[in-house]
Amino acid sequence: MTGPKNTRGFTMLELILVIAILGLMASIALPNGQSIYQRTILRNTANEVESALIMARQLSMDESKSYEVLLSTSRFSIRESLATGKRIHSWDYPEGVGKAPTSDDNISFNRKGVTGYGKFTLENRRNDRIDIEIHIGTGRVAVSDIY
Repeated sequence: MTGPKNTRGFTMLELILVIAILGLMASIALPNGQSIYQRTILRNTANEVESALIMARQLSMDESKSYEVLLSTSRFSIRESLATGKRIHSWDYPEGVGKAPTSDDNISFNRKGVTGYGKFTLENRRNDRIDIEIHIGTGRVAVSDIY
């Protein structure tokens, strides 16, 4: 009588099938991961612009000077509102994020920290957008959801 054959291990067909299923799952998950990454970068940049607006408002009240936040195609910055005003700080956008064509170029605060309504719009490569709005008089900054 002979004993049973050694049945430990996997056949080549089983290995190929498992690798194919894992590859299929990875190809489905990878584009979604990129989308989440791009949206996170956009959200973080909007939070930085929000912080710049709050800083400009605080500076205008503390120093009794007019300040503004400027958005360009490649960076955003805080500077004194005078024509020859010095730039306080400047930030570059992360790769793939920039100012949307519908965005305001600048939002200014007077010596008392008061501003009119303004809205910045940022977008990423996937054309996801996010708005950063500042409300009249109160100076309250609101960041929208990504759309």
